[in-house]
Amino acid sequence: SRPFLNQVEQSGITNTVDYVESFIQHMKKIMTMLDAPNIERLRQADIVMSPELISWINQRGLHLNR
Repeated sequence: SRPFLNQVEQSGITNTVDYVESFIQHMKKIMTMLDAPNIERLRQADIVMSPELISWINQRGLHLNR
């Protein structure tokens, strides 16, 4: 919710509504590409990363929690 509150503070209500609508459309496209009809299936989707990204993550000692 914080990104949305930041958007309201910085851009106002009208622009935030546009931002949220855009976010929803992007999420629908992502869910379609991953064959995830709902959020639970989206959470279960495999995460695919390139070797370069995995190396970058490991070099920084970051941990990905599922």
